[in-house]
Amino acid sequence: MKYMRALRCKMALVSLVTGPYLFAQEICNNGIDDDADGLIDLNDTTECDGCTGELGNIILEPGITNGDFETTTCIPQTFSEMSCAPGWFQSTDATSDLFHVDGFWPGAIPEPVPSGGSAIAGGFIITDWFGAGANYMEYFGTCLDEPLLAGMSYTLRFNVAGVNTTTSIDVPSPIDFGSVDLTLYGSPLCSTTPLGTYECPTSMGTLWQILGAISYQATGDWSEVTISFTPTEDINSIQLGGPCAPPADFIGDFGDVNYFFYDDLVLIREGQLEAEVLTSGGLCTDDLVLEVAGNAMFTGFQWFQDGIAIASGTGPTLDISAADLGPGTYSVHASLDTSCALTSITVEPPVYPEPIITVFEGFITCQEIGEYQWFFNGDEIFLAVNNFHLPLYNGFYTVSVTNAEGCTALSDPFLVSDVSISQETVGRIVLLQTSAGDLVVQGGSSNFSVSILDMSGRVLFSTRNARANTGLFGASLPQGLYAVLINDHPLHWLKVN
Repeated sequence: MKYMRALRCKMALVSLVTGPYLFAQEICNNGIDDDADGLIDLNDTTECDGCTGELGNIILEPGITNGDFETTTCIPQTFSEMSCAPGWFQSTDATSDLFHVDGFWPGAIPEPVPSGGSAIAGGFIITDWFGAGANYMEYFGTCLDEPLLAGMSYTLRFNVAGVNTTTSIDVPSPIDFGSVDLTLYGSPLCSTTPLGTYECPTSMGTLWQILGAISYQATGDWSEVTISFTPTEDINSIQLGGPCAPPADFIGDFGDVNYFFYDDLVLIREGQLEAEVLTSGGLCTDDLVLEVAGNAMFTGFQWFQDGIAIASGTGPTLDISAADLGPGTYSVHASLDTSCALTSITVEPPVYPEPIITVFEGFITCQEIGEYQWFFNGDEIFLAVNNFHLPLYNGFYTVSVTNAEGCTALSDPFLVSDVSISQETVGRIVLLQTSAGDLVVQGGSSNFSVSILDMSGRVLFSTRNARANTGLFGASLPQGLYAVLINDHPLHWLKVN
């Protein structure tokens, strides 16, 4: 008994201790109710808040072509060879530089360079060059793949290393200068011709404007910095370098100059990431597909139906018909770097037509909007595709209607019992049926064409030499309904009793 009581106590203790931890936290994209609260994935709003399209680093791809300078068309061997890097250009008469480990690679370059690369750019920022009282500042620029839009917020992220060295940039020395505003300039135009100045770009007029700047203190090593800005007009080209008024302690001569190396330039758009879902096809046509518009900019996707993750829905498109998913609310979580967007679209159940046949002045009609096909006793009537039809034979008629969504419905059968037609008239030509079932033509010109087709569209009789007031030899027809073309005028009907 003591053993049993102890066992019960032990079991109760285990249950008490482990009970609250039997269920894990909800995983928001696996289609499973992980925490057993009856709410799966996005439906568990206390643990899965989806995505609010938060602000984040939305890297513009490619934004800046060759932002790491690794692509080269030639290997620089000395100063002033920025043109070896496709997409980049020397933007003023002050000659900015490109460096490559297999060519021109001065000893003052701090190593290792960012991302383990083999190429970087650089330029001087100097005031009172050799005591002449003039500035000498080097800039490098690029034309953007797409314009930076007025009113949008952007950030330029890049690596920079400022050094104190000689004019040959061969030996670094201790930093003896203060901070400087590294400045980004922009222009609505795209021109690769260097500005005729050794000063800053804005000294040449209003073509270039200051977009933003970052105060930077050189350390002799690499640092990652950012310049945030909001252009007031669309910008198609940028250039980077020193401020229009460099600090007074940036004086330079042969043995003591300030030089700045640059690498890994990336443009980032700041703002709410949004995704739009496009639809094609439909449920009735069994080809309904959802697709994220402009999906090339995103790096990840997860689709949901009614808040529950779809295991196969991890791409930019979701083939609803192929997956046999049906109506519901579909959401997609589209991600890009540290940002995401969540958007939803409702797929409604199919709405089928409700065709009803009525009679109007001898015609049977249907007022349901769509594409029509009439049937007689279950057989399709050739070329009967209007919303009205002239019944030429007693029996049951139906009409199918297909609406704009591709949904098709068939009417209830409609009985026609008062048909009595024995001739077909086209203009002045009358086609009569004799009691023996033969066809006779009355009226018309000397020669004309006649074709007779059965309900399947098969040509039973055709002649282009029919003569007025004569019989159509070979056109004796069994009982039934036929389409008649006279002088190639289509859709005339003949009943043979």
